[in-house]
Amino acid sequence: MLALNDIKTRLTEIQAAITGVKKAFIDSPPSLAEADLPLFLNFTGPATTDYAMYGDGEALQTRDYLMRMYVTPVQAGESGEAEKAVEALIPAIYGAFFARPGLSGTAMGHTAPLAGIREATIISDTGVSVFTFAGAQYLGTEFKIRVNEEISFTYATGE
Repeated sequence: MLALNDIKTRLTEIQAAITGVKKAFIDSPPSLAEADLPLFLNFTGPATTDYAMYGDGEALQTRDYLMRMYVTPVQAGESGEAEKAVEALIPAIYGAFFARPGLSGTAMGHTAPLAGIREATIISDTGVSVFTFAGAQYLGTEFKIRVNEEISFTYATGE
């Protein structure tokens, strides 16, 4: 089983390689610098585990991760400009993750899926939304990506 941080690390690598995205964080910073926008923050979501999927000592764990993209402060620019900036990035985000269903890396020649990952698929986005971070409001969007991972476990003696 991969550490949750390993999956979040790979998410940030893919996000940071998308044209137009300036930064991606594994863990939330204390504040957001306007010069770093657009940027991603990643959050570990809920999981379910299917112990019957593979048999003795193996299971399929399905976990959702929230990838929140902050694009611009709410009051920035001309009317409609901020929304258009968010909308312009949405297809690029989908494209980057559709191209990597196993969360393969973005480095040249690094095409192998992340170990144990069976599938990673964006299942939804919020469209253009307003998010508050550290008291400031930003326009952005949030993607939910569902990651299916094959995990191994050991039964306790006597079980």
